[in-house]
Amino acid sequence: MLEKGLNQEETAVSLKISVSTLKNYLGGRIPKNKRAWLLHSIGEGEQTLSNGHSESLTEGTSSVVRHRYFAGGVGAGPGQEQEDTGEYIITPVDVLKAWTSGRTLDSDEAYWTRVRGTSMEPWLPDGTPILVEVVHGITAAGRYVLYFDDDDGEEVKRIEKLGGGAIKVVSDNPAHVTRTLRPLGEDMYSDDDNDLRLRVNVRGRVVFPPDTPQAILSTITQQMSRLVNR
Repeated sequence: MLEKGLNQEETAVSLKISVSTLKNYLGGRIPKNKRAWLLHSIGEGEQTLSNGHSESLTEGTSSVVRHRYFAGGVGAGPGQEQEDTGEYIITPVDVLKAWTSGRTLDSDEAYWTRVRGTSMEPWLPDGTPILVEVVHGITAAGRYVLYFDDDDGEEVKRIEKLGGGAIKVVSDNPAHVTRTLRPLGEDMYSDDDNDLRLRVNVRGRVVFPPDTPQAILSTITQQMSRLVNR
């Protein structure tokens, strides 16, 4: 993770790139094969862990929002149980809006946690902090935190919507299982390949790290600009 307040030369050294390359990145000229690496190199630079309980506040001239942080994480592999330690992560509102297409998520509308496991690599490696918007259904294709049946272990998976209400539960890492579920009614689905019936319970949708090219570029350039004294 990079520290705030570095000049361009120090930032370039920390990232092991040239100053000219850094300037290209700051201008939004970032190769596709470098975007995941940059997100995870600087992604935590805008996040501050605190023990406060205020829903929102202002630091200097920058408006920020506090979202609860759940330790334990969500499984990218076997499900993980969440643990509420009373900690919060502070995120500037303008950075948050870059991830949410201009929306501000209040403190009770999202939470932070971490990925535990490798099934969602390369975009969500083990240990990646994620911001989860609280939703209770699959509203669109994307990455969701969910659990199956009455299992307390939560997982993060990519969901693709198929015809007839069917969904595909995708592990981005091809070494892990992807399965297709056919709807039976309400939240019940059939996993015909494994002769199973199961309930899919949705806890939220991942909004950070971003998942669209525009949001990825906006996040990287905005965060790098904040971290570097220009």
